[in-house]
Amino acid sequence: MGGQSGSLGAVVSAPSCAANSACLWIYQHGAISWTPGSGAVATSGEIGDLWLANKDALGRPLAAQATVTDPNGNGLAQSFERGWIHAGPSGTYWSPTSVMTAYSARGWLRGALGWPSSDYACGGAGGQCIQWFDGGAITGPKSGPMSSLDDNLMAAYRSVGGENGSFGFPLAAVQSVTDPNGNGLA
Repeated sequence: MGGQSGSLGAVVSAPSCAANSACLWIYQHGAISWTPGSGAVATSGEIGDLWLANKDALGRPLAAQATVTDPNGNGLAQSFERGWIHAGPSGTYWSPTSVMTAYSARGWLRGALGWPSSDYACGGAGGQCIQWFDGGAITGPKSGPMSSLDDNLMAAYRSVGGENGSFGFPLAAVQSVTDPNGNGLA
């Protein structure tokens, strides 16, 4: 991939190989993973840089970076053992598998949520987590199922400080409310 002046840069560490024969070479701007079944898979550039900062959470790359062309914007995506990294119009962000499950159910980046627009973050009471997207957010407990929230409700939530405001992290998915005084969302 171009040697030291290529997209990966210089080698940072000697290859490490696991008992299952999976090997990983770390470079300045990414890595090359090799397994007997998949062969060599590289991660580099802005995705490689973000992976280096989050490699323990994401695990090794599973597939090559894919170019995505979409009405919601163009970019790159790459899958890892425990999540994905997307590099799109709003920046480069990683999403754990728990977020990806809810994100995929909503149409992935081609759905109403669009591209990720923030880092995945956890905090507050009960270990709640949230990740913002161009058209809403995905939220839920760190160790449980995640729910997606549409932009209409999330705009109001963000206007009062979002997860850093007085409301803190959302604790449940949006629910429809039917009431004699009017129907809505809560």
